[in-house]
Order: sequence, then C-alpha cells, then structure tokens
Amino acid sequence: MTDNGRDLNHELPPLVENVREGWQETSSGSAVVTSLLAAVATGLLSLINDVVNNGDFKQQANPHALTFLYVASFGAIILSASATVTSLFLIDKLGDLPALASDLDKPREGKLASDIDILVYYGLGDTWTLALWHWIISLVLGIWCLFLQVIVFVYMTQTTPVIVVATIATIFAVLPMVYLLFKKACRLLKGPLKDPYA
Repeated sequence: MTDNGRDLNHELPPLVENVREGWQETSSGSAVVTSLLAAVATGLLSLINDVVNNGDFKQQANPHALTFLYVASFGAIILSASATVTSLFLIDKLGDLPALASDLDKPREGKLASDIDILVYYGLGDTWTLALWHWIISLVLGIWCLFLQVIVFVYMTQTTPVIVVATIATIFAVLPMVYLLFKKACRLLKGPLKDPYA
C-alpha cells in the first residue's frame, strides 16, 4: 500500500475486468461510428444545400418541410458529434477503473445484477450512469435525425417508387435500433443496486 491508500498490486476481479473491456470496446467502436455518422450527415447537408440553392426547387419546396430538413440535418451532425465526445469520456472513465477500484476496500465475492451495477460498485459512480444515458440518447437521436434527413430529402426530391422503397428500407433499418434501445433502456432503468456489503 502507498501513502494514499492505493494497493499497487491490485487487480480487478476477472468478471469486472471483462465487463470493463466490453464497455471499452463498445465505447471505442461508438466513437468511430458516430464520427462517421457526423461526416455522412455533413456530406448530405452539402448535397441538400446544392439542391436547395437551385431556384426552381426553392420555389416549389414546402417551406416547413425544408425547415424540418435543416433541423434534422443539423441535429444529426450535432448529436452524432455529442455521442462521439461522450464515448471518449466513457473510455477515459473506464481507463480509471483499476485505479479507482484499488482505492476501495471492496469484497471480491458477491452478486450484482448487471454489468452497469458492477462498474458503479467498483468505483465509476453516478457520473458513469449519467454519461451512459447521455451517450445512448445522443447516439439514438443522432441516428434518428440522420434517417429523417435522408427520408425527408427523398420525399422532397424523388419519384413515388423511390419514396416507397426508401420508406420501407428506413423502417427495416430502424428495427434493430429500436430493439437495442429498448433492451439498453430496460437495463439502465433498473438503476444501480444497493451495496450488498453495506
């Protein structure tokens, strides 16, 4: 032990380390994916601007639909960038877990309900849970805005067959996200459990 109470030989229990590594990989992957989504949304916004700047299109377009298109476009960019930044924060917090856990005198045996409870119990605290919620909300809303950006643009510029195919493809594309969102939300809503050793 050092003067500040940290055990320099401390190792996380295997399950805690596996959970930490899993969330680290998820957060790292999310940082890459959300960066790409922000870039895609920016590219689409550039294309939208090119089309909108055409005088004929501007006169024929529904101004409310055009406003909604821009809201969805900027929402996709900002929310995807927000999810990227939050992913980096989560990665940083996960990197701190071994040091945080070495400062705590936690039993190495017992039961906790979820991987989130495990990480909170071993030192990540409530900040972790809040950041996780921020990440999930930013990620999901950013993706929804991107889909809305595409589908509204398709509705404004394409023929009926293209609109039908794009609508079906969009519905099909969001189904896994709805399932994953529901699953993650159910896990997060359980909330951190009370310390079983307190």
